[in-house]
Amino acid sequence: MLLEVVLLLVSLFACLWAWGKWCHGHWARLGVPSPPARPLTGHLHHVFSSTKPVWAWQNEAYRRHGGQRVCGLYNFLTPQLLVGDPELLKGILVRDFDHFVDRRHLDLAGPEDQLWNDMLNNATGDRWKRIRAAVTPAFTSSRLKVMFPLVAEKARVLGHVTRSLAKQGEKAEVKDLFGRFSMDATASCGFGMECDSLNSKDSEFCRIAAIIFNPTMWRIMKLTSFYIAPRLCRALGMRATSEGLLYFAKVVAATLNNRQETGENRGDFLDLMIESRKISDETNPGNRKHALDDITVVSQAVVFLLSGYDNNATTLAFCCYFLAKHPHLQEKAREEVLRLQRLHQDEGDEGELSYEAVAEAKFLDACVSETLRFYPIETSFNRQCVKDYMLGDTGLAVKKGTVVEIPVWSLHRDPQYWEDPEVFRPERFLPENKHEITPYTYLPFGAGPRNCIGQRFTYMVIKTALASLLKAVVMVPAAGHEGPPELAISPVILRPKNGVYLTFKPITGAEGD
Repeated sequence: MLLEVVLLLVSLFACLWAWGKWCHGHWARLGVPSPPARPLTGHLHHVFSSTKPVWAWQNEAYRRHGGQRVCGLYNFLTPQLLVGDPELLKGILVRDFDHFVDRRHLDLAGPEDQLWNDMLNNATGDRWKRIRAAVTPAFTSSRLKVMFPLVAEKARVLGHVTRSLAKQGEKAEVKDLFGRFSMDATASCGFGMECDSLNSKDSEFCRIAAIIFNPTMWRIMKLTSFYIAPRLCRALGMRATSEGLLYFAKVVAATLNNRQETGENRGDFLDLMIESRKISDETNPGNRKHALDDITVVSQAVVFLLSGYDNNATTLAFCCYFLAKHPHLQEKAREEVLRLQRLHQDEGDEGELSYEAVAEAKFLDACVSETLRFYPIETSFNRQCVKDYMLGDTGLAVKKGTVVEIPVWSLHRDPQYWEDPEVFRPERFLPENKHEITPYTYLPFGAGPRNCIGQRFTYMVIKTALASLLKAVVMVPAAGHEGPPELAISPVILRPKNGVYLTFKPITGAEGD
């Protein structure tokens, strides 16, 4: 009996191994190069590696296994593609967008997880189109100009804080500092919340946001499980939405209810969502499927808050590190800010930044762009094929449901597209030089109809903060932290492992001295 059981188990294992081997031969049968895959798990183990970040492994696939054009990957037994050829990316992201409307997404059924389903970056098909249409007007030039004074006020406080730190003469961990500034700015612009994180290191908003952006390995594995086996996860009663996300959702929901009851209007992101819902109701009376319900409005506000908080803080920290390491570039940026401030200064507004001054700061803009080339927040992003597609001139038929991964980190550092890619050179992005950049090799915000909708807001926030810092202090690398910041091994977003440390020195005659 025991022998029969052993033979049965061995036979089952052999069948399973053979099935996995056949599945992992998919790309070889089509003539597509692919890195060696592990039995059953394929390449998924790289996501959970504790020794090598995902982008480093993707870079190997990009350079050694055909990823500069097309490379085959496996998520367990499911085939995926890594595509790094700019012309092929143009087809996927823009020209043939109707074949790649969706991102890989979570489809959750629980009432609390509806928050995930309605987030713009997770929504699919027509639902995504309706939400995108409603959110887009929030980031027009006219709307950003309305929000600018809110951002400028928080940047002014940031300048005061850094001047105080300069007088103390001690090194500062700026990722945390900029995170608190970013939380104040995005909360104010998003839904009128004054959390005063810059003056209060014990800010509840920042504490909970930090937990969300520093997930445990268990939480990462749980979210991955929803991508791989959503039905099983639902059957087991697993929930994707964390307590941190629910906390922010409750805060936004309370503010939304108060706005609806009082009719208060601040002209911020939440007000725009409310206006969009009213327009939808008037256009399609009695047809609720076209309207943005409360949970959808709350979802977009939470995305606005959280993406702005961490992304802006990380980019600011890296950009300030580069400016601290290159004093001549820092001084050039400072001179530009002061010149434009004087040019656009109204009588009685001495020392104040204007929207026009920040918008016209082209060198400052180039510094931010070069920082995002070096350290893109998302080292890769994906699109999901929604109908069968012939991939450019490769002769490869991409089946519906196939996920295509775009290796942003590798494209941004490929010497065939960038001269001296490991050198910080902002002039690459000056208006007179932008034509030299190969299209679809610079993708910090994606490209095409499904690019990051908030990129203009991101630039406004980061540039306004940088302008205030440059007016207030001189930034130098902290002693013992002169080298590039070590990067965290995270499958989610790019961020410094142990922070970014700078020392601030006061500028004689700066505002507030």
